[in-house]
Amino acid sequence: MCCLADIIFCIYLYQRWIYCVDPTRVNEFGTSGEMLESGGQNGTVPAIESEAAAESNAEEAGDTLDLSLEPVKSDTEKKDD
Repeated sequence: MCCLADIIFCIYLYQRWIYCVDPTRVNEFGTSGEMLESGGQNGTVPAIESEAAAESNAEEAGDTLDLSLEPVKSDTEKKDD
């Protein structure tokens, strides 16, 4: 007799067969299966772009953020607001 677990397992196998893994898809860490296959030693992923190059590209494009903070208010100034 066929139980529910067997049916669910057959559905799982069918879906694995239909929906193949896409090695070009990028995961939440910014890497893909292709990057891992062509990676360096010990499974490290090659750097795509250094931080300095990324900052200089952002400055050239004018995409820098202004992260200036407002001055800290004293307790009396907070009460006046």
